[in-house]
Amino acid sequence: MGSRLTTAQTRLLARCVFAAALVIHLFFVVTFFTDIPESIFPEAAMGKGRAADFFGIYQSGENLVNGQNIYSQDLPENLDHRVVPYYYYYRYLPPVAALSAIGSRLLAPWPAYRAWVAFNELLLLVTVLWILRWNKWPIHRRLFSAALWLGYFPLYIEQYMGQFSLAMAIFLLLLWKIAVSAVDSRRVSPHPGDGPPHPSNRSPKRSWLSFAGGPSRFYSSIASIVWSASILLKTFPIMFVVPYFRDKSYKRIVASFSTVTLLSAPYFFLYPDTIRDFIRLNLNPFVSLYRGDFGFQAFLKILCRTFFPVTDEGPLGVLGSFNSPERIILAACTILIIILAIHVSFKLRSFPDRQAFDLMLWTTVFFLIYKTIWEYHYLMMLPAITAIVLCRGTPIVYIMGILIGMPTLFGLLPSMGIDPSASIDHWPVFVRIGYFGSKAIPVLVLYLWTLSTVYRTTRTGPDRKNIYHQR
Repeated sequence: MGSRLTTAQTRLLARCVFAAALVIHLFFVVTFFTDIPESIFPEAAMGKGRAADFFGIYQSGENLVNGQNIYSQDLPENLDHRVVPYYYYYRYLPPVAALSAIGSRLLAPWPAYRAWVAFNELLLLVTVLWILRWNKWPIHRRLFSAALWLGYFPLYIEQYMGQFSLAMAIFLLLLWKIAVSAVDSRRVSPHPGDGPPHPSNRSPKRSWLSFAGGPSRFYSSIASIVWSASILLKTFPIMFVVPYFRDKSYKRIVASFSTVTLLSAPYFFLYPDTIRDFIRLNLNPFVSLYRGDFGFQAFLKILCRTFFPVTDEGPLGVLGSFNSPERIILAACTILIIILAIHVSFKLRSFPDRQAFDLMLWTTVFFLIYKTIWEYHYLMMLPAITAIVLCRGTPIVYIMGILIGMPTLFGLLPSMGIDPSASIDHWPVFVRIGYFGSKAIPVLVLYLWTLSTVYRTTRTGPDRKNIYHQR
């Protein structure tokens, strides 16, 4: 970043951005327990209440302990064991509910929520310090990246709802960090003739790694553990199976899939009816449009309903019914996005910084194809943006990250004379498109940038500006 500025100017700009991010984060902390979040986020203003997501996970742990269905929490038999004031449905794999059950034995709902918020702040602090101290990268890139984590508005609603997208983001960042460390441990200059490896790339002392079978096996084992944990937390990292298959990491694939299956299957075996609930909650491709849904699928729905209005679409099912232009377009876009991503993944085979591009590619794929993307989900875009900014310093990627991290138009609707609770169909067309496209469009830009960068680089030859020699 800052290629048109002098080094001193770039570092000054980075420090200013970091200072601004600190101020924004201080605003988050000071106003967190006020009603300000309700004026910024639709989920806070029009949802069930503060900590609703956290309470859904908390209640799932209670249901698990009492032998109830963790997915259908509104069944009458669950009401006797309800311990939270309100909640949203639980949709994750059983091990998350098991962890929640442990927490629910230790703390009541509201103290547990406050403890989770404080723990998230600690996680954020550790992550920011980790980025700042990773001296492999230029200081201005580290400052820019750390600033994005601090001043990111999706973090604000993440804490309000009591979600765990931040923990998921840290897992993804850790996966990339492990991949970079594994490359560094080989002590090989990525391109002959580029000169000796940078000092930061020198292999760590191998004495303690020898107990794990050497650096390569050690990092592979750690990556398998982190990948397994990330799939158990939120299943979307399962898509990384494509680049892992490309890299012939078959042992990692088998080990991780086996771990996830062994930890999840017992619950589904004991309660086979819950499999249908899990599939319904996670794999039904067509859902209603919500004000708090800022995914690309919601953006496509708005465009389709603007230009191809349909009043009767028929019943929804796991496979859906393709009886409207909207559903046909949604399905076609999803298939095209996945096919292009798979093709590009195999073109990334020879990239020196392919791990960063893998992370960006498949994270954007998730945000483009998944049926419902809540605002706090965008925390999971931070690792991919951080990886590209650190290793390439690409300004357009950072700019898109800023746009994704900004508030949506929800807080401005009253000032535009629009009732936020009114039917979306009654909003002006430009407001609808701007509202639902505020984050979806930047994600689409990042996806297209990734595709174009890979195609351009593979056509013109290896990129000489590899990550290991840019200081």
